[in-house]
Amino acid sequence: MAAADVAAGQPATDSLNDPDESSNSPSEILATISRVNYPLNDPRVAPLIKASLHNVLDNVQYIGSFATFGTLPGAANPGIIVKDVEMVGLPLSFGVAQTVVAACHQTPFRKGSEMIVDASVRKSWELNAGEFSLQNQAWERTLHTVIGRVAEELGVAAGVSGVRAELYRLLVCGEGAMFKPHNSEKASGMFGTLAICLPSKHEGGNVRISHNGQTKVFDTAKSSEHGYSFMAWYADATHDVKPVISGHRLVLTYNLIYTAPGTPQTASALYEEKQKLHKIFTFWKKRFSSGETACPNMLAYMLGCKYKDAALQSSRRRGSDKLKARYLKEVSTEAGFYSYLANLGRSVEDVHQDHGRHTQRGGRNEDDPREGFHKLGGTCSDKVEVKKIFDLEGIMVAKEIPLKQTDIAQLEPPSKGPGHEGISAIHPYRNTILIIMPQEHNIEFLFEPAKRGKVDVKSWFKRLTRTLQDDPCNKLLRGELSQLCELTVALNKERLAEPTVGPYSHGPLDERKPFSNEVMGEVIKASLLLGNLHLFESALSAVYEVPPLEVYGDIGLFMLDFDVDKILEAYVTAADSSESLRLTQLCRTANTIARYPKIYERLGAIDRLVSGYNRSLHKEAERNEKYPILEQWAQRVIEEALATPPAVFTKDGAALAMISYSYVDSQFIFNRILPLVKAHSTNTAFAVGFLIHLPNPGGGKIAGDVVANVFRDVLADTIDNFTIQLTSSIVTKRQKSVFADSDWMMDRWYLLGQEEAHSGPGQIEGEDVATLVECCVSLGFTDEIGQLFAKISDTAQTVDPSALPHILLPFLGRLLEPLASDNVPLTAPSYHAFVSHLLTTYITRYIRPKPIHPNNWTRVCLGCGCDACNALDEFLISPTRRVGRFPVTKAQRAHLHRKLHGGACKLKTKRVGSLQELVITKTETIWQGQLREWEGRCGDAVSWFEEVGHVVDEEGVREVLREKFKDVVRLMGLEPPLTGDRCVDDVISLLND
Repeated sequence: MAAADVAAGQPATDSLNDPDESSNSPSEILATISRVNYPLNDPRVAPLIKASLHNVLDNVQYIGSFATFGTLPGAANPGIIVKDVEMVGLPLSFGVAQTVVAACHQTPFRKGSEMIVDASVRKSWELNAGEFSLQNQAWERTLHTVIGRVAEELGVAAGVSGVRAELYRLLVCGEGAMFKPHNSEKASGMFGTLAICLPSKHEGGNVRISHNGQTKVFDTAKSSEHGYSFMAWYADATHDVKPVISGHRLVLTYNLIYTAPGTPQTASALYEEKQKLHKIFTFWKKRFSSGETACPNMLAYMLGCKYKDAALQSSRRRGSDKLKARYLKEVSTEAGFYSYLANLGRSVEDVHQDHGRHTQRGGRNEDDPREGFHKLGGTCSDKVEVKKIFDLEGIMVAKEIPLKQTDIAQLEPPSKGPGHEGISAIHPYRNTILIIMPQEHNIEFLFEPAKRGKVDVKSWFKRLTRTLQDDPCNKLLRGELSQLCELTVALNKERLAEPTVGPYSHGPLDERKPFSNEVMGEVIKASLLLGNLHLFESALSAVYEVPPLEVYGDIGLFMLDFDVDKILEAYVTAADSSESLRLTQLCRTANTIARYPKIYERLGAIDRLVSGYNRSLHKEAERNEKYPILEQWAQRVIEEALATPPAVFTKDGAALAMISYSYVDSQFIFNRILPLVKAHSTNTAFAVGFLIHLPNPGGGKIAGDVVANVFRDVLADTIDNFTIQLTSSIVTKRQKSVFADSDWMMDRWYLLGQEEAHSGPGQIEGEDVATLVECCVSLGFTDEIGQLFAKISDTAQTVDPSALPHILLPFLGRLLEPLASDNVPLTAPSYHAFVSHLLTTYITRYIRPKPIHPNNWTRVCLGCGCDACNALDEFLISPTRRVGRFPVTKAQRAHLHRKLHGGACKLKTKRVGSLQELVITKTETIWQGQLREWEGRCGDAVSWFEEVGHVVDEEGVREVLREKFKDVVRLMGLEPPLTGDRCVDDVISLLND
């Protein structure tokens, strides 16, 4: 297709180039771009850019890098044989290295026609290819793999079949070895060098390769101890080797020979190939940045093959398409452009006009020879749409984005063909396209669909921030991220002002909902990374409810960048805290913390912020100087967080104990924390959570005696109010010890964040009660243990029996295991009596005797007193009648169905004309269900006894377990000595051992 034909609305005879030019070849177009200075808004600019892009991508031959590097997992040992050394073992030892060096000569370099040895230019030892051999045939497979990777990465046009690796030398580089910058000596047909670094531990010796102002540095030391690595570069690239700091670097070098017809490639040829597209992008960006209305903001290029979305997502592209995608990826990054992949859907509707003659009745004239022929009346509609868009790594970035036909570089006119009278012909097309745009347009391109929930905005922010962290000086990227933050904040504020249901979530989306708190958390992180205080404050105020807790760690990390030590001091010493809140961004942060509805969320935010700030203080002197003022700030914010506490949750108790570990002093505990905990001690789970997370006496900022006094005070109230209630769901089990070092803190906050909150009194886990007993043992609170046991025993008698297996058994199992492992004496008769009492309660209240098979057909009355129900009840209470037949109306039948729904009867309706007969048959469904449930309870009990039997060694407790297990077996109707149940026998044997 001629380049002129791609312009929508441009006649084919128009020239896209300078009026004096007539050729539209790639070279002519590129020359035109470089030479002609088009006036602003010149209508020839857009067609010229489209034609240039089309022609360059159509004619790209190869693309690659001037140098490449990689590791070789699973590489074979080459089996190096050196004269007088025999086999060189790998990894290379120091002794073998010295022996190999003794067999080598110093590495020379060519100066004119002479070979010169000069250690100030090249300091290393080498063996030429004829002075050693490679004996392991498996090495050829490794080498073939390497050549394939090198051919692809360097962009060799002929591929792996056009490359041969010719062994050149073995290099040994000891301490101080180095090469100054130089080009490779070229053999006949050679186009590059391959170096394979063998296992030999070393430090330093980085290889630096440069071409046309670009430099790559390869570090072979990272994988040198046990691994293989390779690097390759074009012969016209310059390379040097930095000094080896320690160890020996052992390298096999190969000349890369081009074996295909034609001239070998060079790095310069690759550079020139990239420059073709770079010139187009430079011209395009210049016109776009000037605000030219005629300049396209994006263009689409159709690939040769059509791919499914799955293929785009997995980067499975073929032939020249793969080459073009890589070409665009490399040049786009350098030139400040974005490139995407998408499947283009196009639907063209043609209107056909029938020119046949008709009879007077409007029928067709069958004798007219022109009848049946019609012509294309014209295109009625031509729609273009893109369903999903992927980046060149295969990650989906957006969906349902509109595209204009004029944005497609080589859109062909729709094919015209015959249709049928009176209808339209619809021609569907589908093509895979590359979408290309200046970086400045990317925000506009994606943000519009983002408003409709068609873009994963959270992932978008993550990609940009990750890229900026890798390239913090990229001004264009900083501007793009800043613009995205500002647009997101502005849109969220606008939507927050409207009545909404909530933020975006998965599923059908209301286009007027604000962005989720997770998205706004990414905005906050991005504003911190940009160092923009004003944007940070705006983002905080634009959150739907509260930011995700993890953002406070980022806030702490960036506080030094904002020079907040003075702000902190002003906030701590301010007489009017409300005035401080209006003056500083950090105080705004404190105000945001107070918006969290739960105490553990407020305290977790404070802890994350302080921990992040502490991690940013790299020097001990900085910690000593700056950290104390932050602690004062934390204490003040904690005080405000607890001033008006919301309803307490289970996790709040643990959170209050954890802040006592790091941030508050004894006075604060006695004045603020202790009264709060005691006021809510009726919530057993909350109080126990506080007790089991108190720090080890003397291990935190408060003294051991203070911890013991607080523990005893709260424990007394907890015992008085101790209750057990089954939760609606089983929360995450916590198996960590109550006493841990300071590194446990952040993990604990994370764990709290994963658990489901429960607010009802007494909703507790059995493991936590066992941990509380363990704490009492550690503190020597013997009397309190007895009181707690008595309370637990009493509570077990009144609690819902369904709570016993979920709370009572985990409590006993968790209690026996640590006490036995810690060698705590379990010989006290009172302890044996306690265990025996709980197991008896469990057996009698939960397992219960086997359900008795009913000896007659009497069932419970269900009627309401109406005539139909009276007849039903008479049938139900009869001990002999199993089947009842009831003549009923339609309404009566429906009424009896509702009464018997889910019961122990089977219902069947017989219809004879307009009459209905309801047949009710009594069944044993209820008893059978009760029996299955009872068998399940017995099986769970057997499993528990078997599990605990492996843990407990103390004979008194084992005797209790034996007796209670016999009770379970008797309930099951089995006598232990005579049972045929192998599982029961195994448990009995275990408990008797």
